[in-house]
Amino acid sequence: MHNSMDLMDLLRLLTKKLWLILTLSFIGFLFAFSITKLVLKPMYTSSVEMYVSNTVELTQGDIDYNDISAAQQLVNTYARIIQSDRVLDEVISSENLLFTSKQIRDMMKVGSEDNTQIMVVEITTNSPQLSANLANSIAEISPRIINQITKTGMVEAINKAKANPIASSPDLRMNCLLGILLGLIASVLYIVLNDLLDVHVKGVDDIKNHYNIPILGTIPVINAQSKGGFNYYER
Repeated sequence: MHNSMDLMDLLRLLTKKLWLILTLSFIGFLFAFSITKLVLKPMYTSSVEMYVSNTVELTQGDIDYNDISAAQQLVNTYARIIQSDRVLDEVISSENLLFTSKQIRDMMKVGSEDNTQIMVVEITTNSPQLSANLANSIAEISPRIINQITKTGMVEAINKAKANPIASSPDLRMNCLLGILLGLIASVLYIVLNDLLDVHVKGVDDIKNHYNIPILGTIPVINAQSKGGFNYYER
């Protein structure tokens, strides 16, 4: 019968119930491992890098800080164009895909590489080859459409995307650690709440803490050493 507990009480309680903590943590690990391996589908990411310039043609000595700064600002504009229906519809047509432009847009991630003139296009699907094909098709089609729309600047693919056989998600290690953590938290909460909500009298201290009455004596449990039984004394 406890309304509160101090740190030492908590540590003693958790140590006493260590078997339950380990059991629920292991169950959390098994659950996360099973879900990751048997339910979640592996996804594969391929990426292509594209160079963004503020001018169509460059000659030696023409590049200055203003050109670089302007090109970095253009990355965000070009990223939006790359994700537009105009580009993606042409990608779908060239690859003979059954996807919609919105579905491909959901597979994409476009952004600059550490605030440089390098724009990175990442495609994530359930097929390594499909991810690479989509990334390469976007890198091939988008520069022409960007130039048609903006009438300035230059975008050029630096490399070709390759099929990556290693899944980018789900992360088995992270999911298993999360499962262990959830099992640990659940077990500790159960142990603490179960102890705090237990209304049974657990000893003399419970009576002293809750009732202002004198304790005349206690009756030991004969066979329990921890409760003052005869096993407590040396024979």
